[in-house]
Amino acid sequence: MKGTLLVLSLLVMGCNQTGSTKKSADTLAQPLPPTDSLPARPAVKKLQDSLDAVNRVTGTGGLNKAFVSLKNGDSTITLHSNIRQDHRIFGYARPDTNAERLLLFSVFTNDVQGNPFKCRLGSYYETSELKGFHLKYLGTEDSFIKAMAIDSSNNRTPVYFEKKWIDVE
Repeated sequence: MKGTLLVLSLLVMGCNQTGSTKKSADTLAQPLPPTDSLPARPAVKKLQDSLDAVNRVTGTGGLNKAFVSLKNGDSTITLHSNIRQDHRIFGYARPDTNAERLLLFSVFTNDVQGNPFKCRLGSYYETSELKGFHLKYLGTEDSFIKAMAIDSSNNRTPVYFEKKWIDVE
């Protein structure tokens, strides 16, 4: 009971204080610093920087992959875009990540719109968007999947994908 009275009396005394610790609006407002004295913004990462980070991915758990089913005799490479799973899959002219980039599949709009990497065969979200050609799996070559881009006139262009981005069953 004494404890309750003590707490109540402290509350009443606190509420009856007439002094204010609030500062007026004039003392709170501070002018903004001039723009020439602001710290410099960090440099925006170049497109190549983000590409290098993606290329360093060693495990692809949780990432979207392309798929090849050999069970039914069709070796078409398919990839369905999933907004909840990232993918950035380059197709190269040779089995080398430093070779010419021929094709890109990416979930990122900035990678696809306008073909910023200037891939000869284009940039797409998924294989259903391929224009005038399709991809057939041919086999493996070291750490790469060898595929063939085949157009409607049966012209063929070899394309190599890193194995980590393609599931073959």
